[in-house]
Amino acid sequence: MHGNYLTAQGEAVQCFVVRVHNTHILYMIPQTINEQSVFTIDKGQKAYLKFSDKSLITLTNDEYKISDTDVSIAGNFVNDKGSIMVSYILTDDDIKIINNADLTSLRFETSNGNFDCEIKSKFAELIRKQIALVDKAK
Repeated sequence: MHGNYLTAQGEAVQCFVVRVHNTHILYMIPQTINEQSVFTIDKGQKAYLKFSDKSLITLTNDEYKISDTDVSIAGNFVNDKGSIMVSYILTDDDIKIINNADLTSLRFETSNGNFDCEIKSKFAELIRKQIALVDKAK
């Protein structure tokens, strides 16, 4: 999560990995808070995962997605949130990159332009650890 605490605007990305048979699927949920809450990720738009060794994984969205929106009240503030869940199949080459370097940033192409998210070092191994856990459970 990063943002502007004066305007209560922010962006975040949740990620998790599942394994179906021998296929790893990466789910990512980009979220906006008090920004443009309605956005789309169109079929063919890309997500980019950049790693500490300068390697890059490019993932392509295979279906049109529109954000879910939510409005809430916190004290005197009205908060609006938009989020989209997108899924990507990870190849064996993608897994090798993830296992050999730390994730440093994410970029999603959206209808509102690029959605960029720097990854804090304490979360850099999160996807790698999730892959190890789902592989251990097989």
